[in-house]
Amino acid sequence: NAIAKLASLSPQQFDRIYFDPPYARLTLKKFERVAATATLDLCTQLLFDASLFYVNGRVLPVLPEAGPTIRHLANTRSLDGFTLHVSAIEPLYLMYLAGYLHVS
Repeated sequence: NAIAKLASLSPQQFDRIYFDPPYARLTLKKFERVAATATLDLCTQLLFDASLFYVNGRVLPVLPEAGPTIRHLANTRSLDGFTLHVSAIEPLYLMYLAGYLHVS
């Protein structure tokens, strides 16, 4: 079970978590059509404060207009049909290419 394995890791072991990029990656155009199905990988941490977003400890560049979409993803771990702002596509696509999120 992936969740049990993750829970058993010590904080020092978190630097050993690897993400698999998609095997047959979608083009940006194809990704746009399915982006509303995005779900965070079980190991992905997406956090935010008043002005910045962080994915797995690194700053994620997000335009202010995309903030509600990325906040929704951080809070629910899934977009599940959420209406996306067009400016959210690029940061979501970067996360997808890194293996931090998956689409259906």
